[in-house]
Amino acid sequence: MIGGIVMSQSNLEKQEAKLKALNQKIKDEKNKIEQRLGKQIISQANLDYANLSNDNIKSLSKKVSEFLRSCLRSLLTSKQDPYKGHSNHDFTGI
Repeated sequence: MIGGIVMSQSNLEKQEAKLKALNQKIKDEKNKIEQRLGKQIISQANLDYANLSNDNIKSLSKKVSEFLRSCLRSLLTSKQDPYKGHSNHDFTGI
């Protein structure tokens, strides 16, 4: 019986190691996505890195997230063009 307990503990440790590795892989992939998304937003919006202080990044992030939430709400409630009514999304000066 003791041999079975030791083997079960070993299997459990192996499974825990696999889970830890998988969680790290997920975390790494999320970081890659966040970096690519940020890079694409900066590129597509023609933002100047010199003007992206921490305060400006927070402000811009807030504006973008509010805009996206608004678009999603519009899309979910009316099934219309999510950009309709959002023609004045001005991010200049950031």
